[in-house]
Amino acid sequence: MTKFEEMCQARTLSVQAWNEYRDRSYRNLITLFQGFVKHCGIPADCVSLAPLDKEIEPEKTYGPGGAIHFDINGGYWRLGFIVTLRENQNTFPQSRILLEIDVREQAGKVLVKRGEGDKPREIDVLRNPKQCADLYDSIADHVKQFYTMSPDNLPDDTTVRRIGFTPTEVS
Repeated sequence: MTKFEEMCQARTLSVQAWNEYRDRSYRNLITLFQGFVKHCGIPADCVSLAPLDKEIEPEKTYGPGGAIHFDINGGYWRLGFIVTLRENQNTFPQSRILLEIDVREQAGKVLVKRGEGDKPREIDVLRNPKQCADLYDSIADHVKQFYTMSPDNLPDDTTVRRIGFTPTEVS
């Protein structure tokens, strides 16, 4: 084999490995997203996927391909999703919050974060429902904590509208 053929083969193997990694990451993110929706009992009309790497276009429906991206700086695959919080369909205003789940593989393990500022946790996405439930509970608890803030105990910083690990309410 010539050096040129070796370089071509290296590229082919690299692209194949990255495509397989991307596909596993997409599956893990969608599994976690669907698990969160089911775990929390979120009605289907109260949740949608959304990109985190660009402006959300109003009235546009995003699939996994439009909502998942690879963050080259952090090394994580990121998925954004919007949850509409409402008491019932006819109660207004309805708050829409943007949440995030990030995944990456390291040493054969799946690391999951609830967003950029979160500490990664190792989760066996497909075989450990308890680990997944703990993640889902931590996301829901963080949202509840955000909404229990009173004017008397606002944080000193100016990110009052942020829900901890991801962007804020969306319009």
